[in-house]
Amino acid sequence: INYAANHAVAGDTVRVSAGTYNETVTETTDGTKSSPIIFVADGTVVLRRFDITGDHVKVIGFEFTHINDFGNEAIRVTGATGVELIDNYIHHTSRNTHSGGLTIGNATNLIVRGNRFYKTGILGTTSKDTDAKAIGERYNYNSSSGVLIEYNSLSNVVEYINPAGQKFLIRNNVAGPCGTNWPSAHIDFVQPNGEIQNSFIDANWHVENPMTDSHFYLDEQTETHHVALTRNISVRSGDSLVVQWRLANNHYGAHNIWADTAVGPGRSLSSSHSFLIWDSINNWNLNDVFYRTTTD
Repeated sequence: INYAANHAVAGDTVRVSAGTYNETVTETTDGTKSSPIIFVADGTVVLRRFDITGDHVKVIGFEFTHINDFGNEAIRVTGATGVELIDNYIHHTSRNTHSGGLTIGNATNLIVRGNRFYKTGILGTTSKDTDAKAIGERYNYNSSSGVLIEYNSLSNVVEYINPAGQKFLIRNNVAGPCGTNWPSAHIDFVQPNGEIQNSFIDANWHVENPMTDSHFYLDEQTETHHVALTRNISVRSGDSLVVQWRLANNHYGAHNIWADTAVGPGRSLSSSHSFLIWDSINNWNLNDVFYRTTTD
């Protein structure tokens, strides 16, 4: 596959025959918006990793795993625009300090659609290790913009999505169940890995995440503002605290459903608030449903 990546030019489609390819594919060549470089799996194609820095590249239908190989995350997109990751299966990977599944760094107009993330970052992970997240922003590259994350399935991971930058649209994803091997891990559906602005989190399903520190949305970043949470459903979250807006200004929430919280070990409905806003201004939330959340 690497040979093809080194020779492909804008407008080319690389069709990969079924098989196992023990390699890391590095794609540095740019396609264009009208003539992208496309990699398509014909049948079950298993490989170790894709490292993308070229613009307008599509990766469709591959299986990524690191079984018996302790390397980096499965896919990394750095400084590229117009990349599309569609219908891939990412599982049993190792991890770095960013993620075990997909690492994003200063990417623009990125589409992550219809992928399955399962036990990403699990290899070599301890019970308290949070680097096994499915999708994470690369440290020191916290300025991605125009990222669409939709119709993905994420399960048995330590963290789900850690964005940073602006104009994220995270919608129609299913998150859960979380991993049972990390009883002390901090497991959130969305926790910004840096400042996040002008973003929308809509119509996601967060279910069966009963670890002690499991939340739907946890924001503790400065200069985080203009984030909307709408039409999301969270059922059986480990902590009683489902959403926290701290140092988060101009956030908006509406028409969400939060149910059966505080199911984690040692948690109780009287131990905390279910929706907490502090050190923040100009935030508002309305028309949410709270069912068996706290006793407050």
